[in-house]
Amino acid sequence: MTIKKNEGETILTICKGGLIAIALCGTFGVYTFAENGLGALANSVDALADMIDDTEIAYTDMVNAQLTILYYTEPDEENAGNTLHRYKQYYIAGEEGSWGLYDASRNQILPNVYQGIIVLPYAYALKEDGVWRFYAKNEEVSLLSDEEWDEVLPEINHNGKYSTKLIGVCRDNLYGAVDQYGQVVIQPRWDEYQLNTFNTLWPLSRVKKDGYYGFIDDEGDVIVDVEWLYAAMETIVDEETGSDMAVIYVYDGQRWGGIVQNDRGNPSRVDWDLVPDEKYRAEHTPVATEE
Repeated sequence: MTIKKNEGETILTICKGGLIAIALCGTFGVYTFAENGLGALANSVDALADMIDDTEIAYTDMVNAQLTILYYTEPDEENAGNTLHRYKQYYIAGEEGSWGLYDASRNQILPNVYQGIIVLPYAYALKEDGVWRFYAKNEEVSLLSDEEWDEVLPEINHNGKYSTKLIGVCRDNLYGAVDQYGQVVIQPRWDEYQLNTFNTLWPLSRVKKDGYYGFIDDEGDVIVDVEWLYAAMETIVDEETGSDMAVIYVYDGQRWGGIVQNDRGNPSRVDWDLVPDEKYRAEHTPVATEE
């Protein structure tokens, strides 16, 4: 099904107004409503954009336009303790190997010369000559770092929001992370690096090296040794308090156990009695391979 362009633009305008209104709810502390509402409406805007018939478009230089939504939160500097929800929309348009960036009013921000464009909260990740680099969001679009990457992997949660201060990067098939300005925080030395995007109870990221799993923090320090054939963080209910708690289930090749935070916030010794249920073990126990 398609929608005529003038009708579609009207509907999109209404949806965008709703997004702004819901974002304001986040500013006034109604965080859960803002999170869920922004996620639902953002998906609606995206779906409507796909349904609009663009044959009437007057902007001949904005071909193959793709709507991209930037949603993130940041501290309110004027009101300590409050959080601001930022919502912005852009269009990436052009053709393969020659993409440009336009704002919501279709004013061109970046020329159509890039192989790839990722809009981050405080920077651009731009692909030229087969590699990604980080650039400032200023008039000069100045280079922020000399580092070059094969991949840039921002983490976005189910509501479409940037949910971590780090950006995953890859070079020579090894993974690490940079900050929002492209500065290296975690050196690219991991075979796998899974940024934590949901578990605020124990904000660690899972890594893998030479076939073994472990966990590191946002500074790259190893918190749970990289020595497990399988390891994953889950949320369970503490039987004593009834509250949610984070547990890292680990498997050493013979048995399962669990690691939790002690009173100092550090990982406990492995509790071999704290094991996942039978279904979980069946789904995640690595299959032994013959040497």
